[in-house]
Amino acid sequence: MKKVFKKAVTLLLALGVILAMGVTSFAETRTAETTITVKNVEAGATVTAYQVVQEKNGRWVAIANNSGNKITVKEDGNVDLKASDVTALANDTSGLTGKTMISSGSDYTLSDVKPGMYLVLVTKTDSAKVYNPMIVSADYTTGENEKPEVDATSNFVASDKSVAYAKSSEPTIDKSVTTGKGKTNDGETDKGYSVAVGDDVGFKIEGKIPSYSDDYDNNTLTYKIEDTLSKGFDDPKDFAVTVNGTPVNEGDVTYSKTGTNPFTISFKAPFIKKHGNENVVVTYSAKVNSNAAVNFDPNTNTAKLTYSNNPSTDGTAKPKESKTYNYTFGIDANLNGESGIDTKRTSEIIKIDENGKVEKIDSTETTQESTKVTEPLKDAEFTLYTSDGNTAVKTAMTGSDGYLSITGLNEGEYVLKETKAPTGYALDDKTHSVKISAKYNEDGTLASYTVTIDGNATSTYTATYDKGTITKISGDSSTVTIKNSKTKGLPSTGGMGTYLFIVLGITIIAIAGGMLIRRHRNENRSE
Repeated sequence: MKKVFKKAVTLLLALGVILAMGVTSFAETRTAETTITVKNVEAGATVTAYQVVQEKNGRWVAIANNSGNKITVKEDGNVDLKASDVTALANDTSGLTGKTMISSGSDYTLSDVKPGMYLVLVTKTDSAKVYNPMIVSADYTTGENEKPEVDATSNFVASDKSVAYAKSSEPTIDKSVTTGKGKTNDGETDKGYSVAVGDDVGFKIEGKIPSYSDDYDNNTLTYKIEDTLSKGFDDPKDFAVTVNGTPVNEGDVTYSKTGTNPFTISFKAPFIKKHGNENVVVTYSAKVNSNAAVNFDPNTNTAKLTYSNNPSTDGTAKPKESKTYNYTFGIDANLNGESGIDTKRTSEIIKIDENGKVEKIDSTETTQESTKVTEPLKDAEFTLYTSDGNTAVKTAMTGSDGYLSITGLNEGEYVLKETKAPTGYALDDKTHSVKISAKYNEDGTLASYTVTIDGNATSTYTATYDKGTITKISGDSSTVTIKNSKTKGLPSTGGMGTYLFIVLGITIIAIAGGMLIRRHRNENRSE
C-alpha cells in the first residue's frame, strides 16, 4: 500500500509538472490583445476583418474558406505567410466570419477579438485608390510584441521576403518609348523624343493589376487599357502583352482587343482576380508617316487606364492617362503652325542669285516672315545626306521665295549638297553641315531646339508652357544664304564681229551686183 501511494504521489507530481509546462508555454501571465487597428484608410470606407488563423489547444490553426484556401501554418506552429494565400482568401471569403471595423478619422478598429490572424479588406470608397488585402494579428502581450495594428500605407511582405506589394495603392499607367532620340531614363527613351518620317517607333505601356476581393462582381469588374496614336503614325503592329513577365494571348479567359487606332484591351474578371498585384506590359511599334507634325507641334500619343475601385457600384475611378510627345524637325518650316501660337516660318537656309540679298525684319507679329528676300532663286535642288555623306535622307527644291524647306527630320547631324542648279546657273559645289539638337521638359514636351548650319549660324527656339500648353515661342533664325552665279556664255552668235562680216558681205554683194549691171550695159552698147 505504501508503495502504491508513493507511485501515485510521483504520478501526480509528474502531472503537475506537465500542466505547469503547458501553462507556461502558452498562457503564462500574458494578456490577450482584444483590439485590432487599421491605420491611414480614407474616411467613409467600409473596412471588414475576417479571422483566418485561430488558437486551438495551444496551437495556431488556419481557418479555410469554402474553397479550401487558407493561410499556411507549419508543423512547428509558425505561420508561413504567402501572398498567393492572402489573395486567394481575398477573392473568396465564403465560409469566413467578417466583422465591420469602426471608423475614427483615418483609423479603423475592431474590439473584442480573439487572438489570431485577421484578413482586412477595404471596400466602398470613392477615391482613386484600390486597397489590397491586409493582415493584422492579435496575439498575447508580453511587453515586447508589436502592436496589433496595420498601416494601409505600408507594404505587405511575405514570410520568405520574396513578394511585397502596397496594401493600398492608386493604380497608374505609364507609356514610354523604346526607340528614338530624346529625354532618356535609365538608358531607355522616356516621354519626349524625336523621330524621322519613315522610322519604326517602339512603344511600351506599363500598369499593375490591383488585388480585388471577392466583393467585386465579375460582371462589372473592370481593368482596361486604351491607346490612341496621333495621325503622324501608321496603325500599330508587332503587338504583344505580358503579365508578370509571361506572354498572354487574346482569348476568352484572358482579354479582348478591339480596334486598331485607337485600340482597347479589356481584361476578363476572373483573370483580373487571379493576377492581382501583377505587372501588365503592352508593347507595339508604329511607323512615322508624312502626316507627322513639325517642330513644336507634337505628335501626341495617349494611353488611358480605366479600372474598378468600388465593389458596391458598377462605376469606375476617374481614368488615368499617360502621354508621350513625339517630334520631327524641319528647316525653313513653321514653328508651331497647328496650334496657332506662332505660325512664323523659320529661315535657316535661303537661296538667292549673285545679286540677291536677305534682310531681317523686326516685328511682333507671329504670322509675319522674319526675313525679306530680294532676287530669290527657285528650282535649286538640294539633297540632305547622313553625316558621312553617303546616304541620302531627303531631297527638296527651293521655292519661288528662295526658301529650302526640309521637314520630317530627326535630331542629329547631316550634310547638305546642291545636286541640281536652276536653268542658266552654275552648280554650287560647296557642302554644308547641318546639326539639329533638342531639349525636353520633364513631362516630355519640347523645351527648345537648335539648328546649326556650317558650325556657325545657329538658330535656337524656346517655348514657354502653361500646364502643358505653349503660350509663347521665342528665338529667331540665323540665316545662311547660298548664292548661284549665272553660267559663263559661249561666244555669242550676235557679236560685233558677226555684224561686221554681215555688213562687209552685203557691201561686196552690192559692189559685185553693180559691176555686173555695168558690164551688162557696156555689152549692150557694143552691139
